[in-house]
Amino acid sequence: MKRAEAKKELLNKGFIKIKNEYSEGYFKLIQANENTLGKNTEKLLEQLKNEGKYNSWIGVYNFRTESENDPVDIDRLPVYGDPNKFVTKWFSKDKNKAVTDSLRTLKEMGII
Repeated sequence: MKRAEAKKELLNKGFIKIKNEYSEGYFKLIQANENTLGKNTEKLLEQLKNEGKYNSWIGVYNFRTESENDPVDIDRLPVYGDPNKFVTKWFSKDKNKAVTDSLRTLKEMGII
């Protein structure tokens, strides 16, 4: 997949279906809220609200899903690294920045 095609799919559909020899799932561009985040995300949502990042955009690869509409569980989000709170630097109010970050991640994954 080419970068331009990946960008178009993320902006238009909000996801890219990924299937390779190791796994199958969806790389999704989501706004972080109760509808898009799944199991064990209550404390993260509370922190996002306190930081003014609720409904912020983030790209994430969810290989534990059967549908592009399934919520993303906490263990699929890049929020670990600080023992005192969740790391939320990857959440962005700017959708275009989140797309750019997502394209960088997809390149690192060897998808584009």
